[in-house]
Amino acid sequence: MLIIERGFVTLLWVSNSLLALVYLAAWNQGSLGGVQLHIVGASVATLLALFAQISTLFYFIGSGRWIKDQADEWVLRDKARAFRIWEIYQKANKLKAGPMPFATLGIFFGLFSFILGGALQVGAIPLWVHVSLTSLLLVNNIVGQFFTLRALKKNLIYLDMTTREIEIDSPA
Repeated sequence: MLIIERGFVTLLWVSNSLLALVYLAAWNQGSLGGVQLHIVGASVATLLALFAQISTLFYFIGSGRWIKDQADEWVLRDKARAFRIWEIYQKANKLKAGPMPFATLGIFFGLFSFILGGALQVGAIPLWVHVSLTSLLLVNNIVGQFFTLRALKKNLIYLDMTTREIEIDSPA
């Protein structure tokens, strides 16, 4: 696994762990420091989770685009190779179906949990609305992490296949 992918996996684990800790701490506010600790912790956890979900989108879109660009680049030089790379791209592009819905919903739930946490603070919404959204955010991100990590492993294989295809008898 490359350093980018390792960092990406670490980001997912850290953001989801921090979200879970803040979520659990919210239920024990009296013993852990109250609302201020929750606000600070939730702000950091939510922003980190948003960054992780946006990174998921950019990673899969960007790596798919790189494979597609390689296929386009080889069309004029070697159509057979370009076709093989295009087939890899089509397989890699299908991987997006796993993590993308979770990343998109994670961004949605994260933004609205953050915003409506402030609305709860000033009494504009009932507690259950914020709790429901944060629960959905946490469940979505934890379940989505499974799909993201599975797609990431397969994507690395497709990136390696593309690299091998490019390097076959390529002039240096």
